[in-house]
Formats: sequence, structure tokens, C-alpha cells
Amino acid sequence: MKKRVLVPLALWTVFLAGIIEYLAQRSRREGGLALSPTLDDMPRIAQFAYMFLPTIIAVLYSIAWNWVDLDVKRLHPWLELSRPGGTTAETLSVDYPFDFVALVPVKAAKRR
Repeated sequence: MKKRVLVPLALWTVFLAGIIEYLAQRSRREGGLALSPTLDDMPRIAQFAYMFLPTIIAVLYSIAWNWVDLDVKRLHPWLELSRPGGTTAETLSVDYPFDFVALVPVKAAKRR
């Protein structure tokens, strides 16, 4: 994998970890949204951010990491073959699933 893919993803990971820690500290200090009397008392944007935004971010983040994981698994046998001593047949016979997670539902619908 190239640095232009891995470095932004690693930075995004550190950024998300920082945001989570900041929100945890702020929630502990101010009582957080969980102590709000009802969800109806919050503005609509806060309701959306509280209920759906974390899930959306987590799904997009997992799709990005899954993409990297898929490429690593796809290229691993070729990397092993390019080494000076070559590789064993055991390494080449590893069978990883190569479907990109975001496209699996489309592929499943076509096979239906």
C-alpha cells in the first residue's frame, strides 16, 4: 500500500480517537446528553448528531479500513513471490474473499 493511502487513514484514526476522548471528557464534565430529560428537549441537529452521526462515521470508517484490508490480502501472494527466495505453495494457496464490502449487497442482489 502506498503512503498516500495509509497516512491519511492513520491520521483519520488518530483524529477520531481524539474526538471520542474529547467528547467523553466533556460529557463527564457537563453531564452529557444521556442525562437530558427527554430527546424532544434537544434541537433537531443535536438529536441527529446524538442518534445517527456516530453510526454513519463508524460505517464510513470501517469501509475505508476494509478497502485497505482487502488490498493487502489481494496483494500478499504477489509480494511473497517478489522476494529473492520466493515463497512456498502454502502461501500462494491462501484464499481470501475479494469482495469489496460496500458492493456485496449489489453482487448478492444480482445473484438472487
